[in-house]
Amino acid sequence: MSQSTPWLETLNLLRPHLVGRRDENGHVGSLRWLEGRMGARGASSGAVRNIVYREIGTPPDKVLLRGVLETLCESVGLELPRSLQLESLEQDLYPQVRQLLGREKRMVYRRFLSGVRAGKQPKMLVLGRHGVGKTMLMDHLGTALNEPLRLHVGGELAPELERLFSQLNLPRSSLHGPLSRLQESAPYAVSGGLQAELSRALLGGLEGVQGGVLLLRAGQRGTLAGSALRLPDGSSANPSLWAWHHLLQPLEKSGWAILALLNTLEGLPPELGEYGEPIELPPPTLEESRRFVRLKLPYLPPPEVERIVGQAGRDYEALGLLTLLAGMETEQGGRLPALRDERLRDFLEALSVACPPSWSDVDSSVLSSLLERRSLEDLPALERAFLEPSGRGRVRPTSRPLLEKLLERYPHDRAERRRKLHARAAVLSEEKSEIERALEHALEAGDGTGVVRLCLDSTPAVPFGSLENAWRRLKSEENLPLEGFERLTLSVVEHYTTLGRFQHPCLDEALEVLKTSPNPASKLLTQVRAVERAVEEARFEDARAALQHLPDPMKVGLETLELGAPTRGELALAHVALLRWEGQAALALRYVEVAAECAVESALEPLEGRTRFWRGLIHKDLGQWEGALHDLSSVSGSSIPLLAARAQYQLGDMWMRLGQQGWARDALEKALEGLRSSEAPLSEVSRARTGLGTALRRLGRLEEASRTFTAAAVSAPDDYTRARAQSEAVLLHAAR
Repeated sequence: MSQSTPWLETLNLLRPHLVGRRDENGHVGSLRWLEGRMGARGASSGAVRNIVYREIGTPPDKVLLRGVLETLCESVGLELPRSLQLESLEQDLYPQVRQLLGREKRMVYRRFLSGVRAGKQPKMLVLGRHGVGKTMLMDHLGTALNEPLRLHVGGELAPELERLFSQLNLPRSSLHGPLSRLQESAPYAVSGGLQAELSRALLGGLEGVQGGVLLLRAGQRGTLAGSALRLPDGSSANPSLWAWHHLLQPLEKSGWAILALLNTLEGLPPELGEYGEPIELPPPTLEESRRFVRLKLPYLPPPEVERIVGQAGRDYEALGLLTLLAGMETEQGGRLPALRDERLRDFLEALSVACPPSWSDVDSSVLSSLLERRSLEDLPALERAFLEPSGRGRVRPTSRPLLEKLLERYPHDRAERRRKLHARAAVLSEEKSEIERALEHALEAGDGTGVVRLCLDSTPAVPFGSLENAWRRLKSEENLPLEGFERLTLSVVEHYTTLGRFQHPCLDEALEVLKTSPNPASKLLTQVRAVERAVEEARFEDARAALQHLPDPMKVGLETLELGAPTRGELALAHVALLRWEGQAALALRYVEVAAECAVESALEPLEGRTRFWRGLIHKDLGQWEGALHDLSSVSGSSIPLLAARAQYQLGDMWMRLGQQGWARDALEKALEGLRSSEAPLSEVSRARTGLGTALRRLGRLEEASRTFTAAAVSAPDDYTRARAQSEAVLLHAAR
């Protein structure tokens, strides 16, 4: 019988308390369950049995398994046995830290770790140029701590935020809304405001967590959705300054333990509050560099160690790359045919495809499926050296620059293999519900049919920014299914017309595509949208002239029947828009009824919702409050967020007119939230803020009203909208 270990004794202690408990990993507390939990934390799931039965395993794996068992003990009211306390485990772990980290990094490691372990919320700033070992310090702390939150502010920040929003269970709309509006050509103040909106959403998620640990590293350069990093006032910022203003300073008094590793203090205030004096990390000494190489490659001859140290120039990143390359070319003094090895080439190719630069990591099961492996644990040691865990069962390239550099040294006849890999990765990503990633792979695979299907029929839905990018790329493709591409084009048209962005160049491009369509309904839709655009721009004579060349949807005849219910309904609503502006409410209501009949016949929710909205709007214009309340309330719960938000705005305005300021405030708050998350035009967002400020003023909440009016004026895109906000604010100042 095998000798008992502290790990097995702890499991035997727990099992009577876990009878009948199951989750997605199986029976809670079983070995299979523990393997699933270890894999989810980025550790070696195969190490569980060796640790439990033989107490054989790496120190980082033992620390992670200990964290899983501690959580289980807490869940059933037990105390973790003394034999598994961290102090005893870290006796094994700390020699690695002492060997790899220099004196200053060891001091930061001990100070931060001991503060967290003591239940405090230490906040520390560490300063160091590129290559001094900030990432290495962060990785060692990440291993020692139980699932800290990590953020790298550098390179393209959007994928990092995507991962963080997912970990914090924040709504996708609070990220994708501002991201889709960020453009390189946007005014600096608008870009800064959108980035501030994103950081506020992230801060809201962070502030909802108590006792968390955040490890933040700032790079040398960064972008967000392709735009330069900016402060709320629109001024440009390096990643360190961006992290300070948007995250570190707001979290200064929070319950989070924070270690921030910055490249520079340029732009930061001289006094850094709770973070105290920054600790500067020097580059590695020659002896530290030698120790690093010897620890990674203990068999390397001394002259080779000196060559690597000399080439690296006291830079840990260069040391890491050169050591990896030396590990490929040398083993026990012999030479590996690394760059001629087809298996290694196939591995590098699959890794490059599975984890492109636009994504920081990849699900381990996706990569193993691409490699036709049962598990990544089955890979040879050389190939595993190119991977490192990023947590939650995901991995990333140890060095992306090295990966791409090595692939360049292979022959360049790789296009067909990469296409097939992307096609397979698209299927695997879709199975994991990573729809945006699947879409990117389908585009790279040249699968136009798959791209259209992912854009239009996926759950969860593809964010519009990704859909528009796919549409632009498919425009130049040949041999695409006409019907599918037209559906995609119609989605682009509907997006911009619903938002009222009739001047957007992408809308013009999409309408031009539909004008050449052999489908009469598609051609007619371009004319209907032209009418709506003319009304929106107050070109009423142009709108009336355009309608005269179109069938009258109110007249029953062969011509109107051939339109089909959806197109006839849209045409009726174009008449409604024009007639309302002209003050012909009674006639507008007759066209609304035509649209309502078409909505019922076609069973299209968007058409039905827009019809009710217009009817409610006209009832409100006429002072027919009961009818307006009925229609607008029914639309305020629509599954189309923007339409629901606009209905809430109209309800809020109506309640204000009727003297119900509390109800008005509630409706306008919902409207503002919906308009912002739905990427509504800034003029609408500003008007909603102005309305909310008025309701707050009438309720006597003057400080809140003042802040709301200020925000409305700042976000206004034009002088007219800004003047509306400022004129309402004048009444507030008078009330004071």
